[in-house]
Amino acid sequence: MSPSHYLGFDPGGTVAGTGVALLTIGEEAPHCVTDCVGSVDEAFKWSLDRLAGQAPNAAGLDTFLFWETGRGGWRAPDAWLRKRYVAVRSSVLSSNSAHGSMSIQGMSLAMLIRARWPQVDLIETHPKVLYWALTAQRYDWSSDMAIWLRNQMDCLTAEIANEHCCDAALSAWAALKGHTGCWKRDLRELSPAPVEPAGKCAYWWPE
Repeated sequence: MSPSHYLGFDPGGTVAGTGVALLTIGEEAPHCVTDCVGSVDEAFKWSLDRLAGQAPNAAGLDTFLFWETGRGGWRAPDAWLRKRYVAVRSSVLSSNSAHGSMSIQGMSLAMLIRARWPQVDLIETHPKVLYWALTAQRYDWSSDMAIWLRNQMDCLTAEIANEHCCDAALSAWAALKGHTGCWKRDLRELSPAPVEPAGKCAYWWPE
């Protein structure tokens, strides 16, 4: 059986950089590698180098992969998350109020990925709200979170050194869960007429 590859990205600002991850599922135990790089270009090159000529099955990105054109740039999925998870609703922003690292650099990376691998599944993620949905605990980076995530991914080893690497790894894992049909709800379907600059995408969420 040939291995399956799932990329994960946490687009960051000028100081934090961009978290990158590659989760590989094959004949051996799942394996995840992460890192922090300085730009979208570096994140894309990191992916190419790590994949070594192979194509990813899916890529999870903590960014707005689709837009709506109504008041304030609010999307139906964002309204749903804010209503469903009131305790962390402040983590859910409209596209008009998000940092450029999420609203612009994240989309730029998605477009580069789709251009290089036209068949890849692009999957939007929201690591901090996702962590709350799965654990009922607020996202507060610690080594315990790394252990929890390694257990979720069934990885014996995974280098997760900081919050940005964790967000990227969570995004790669969410891409795996959505791509393989483990998570059935696609929040993108809540949007009546989404604008998708990078092409068709999904926003898989656990029930």
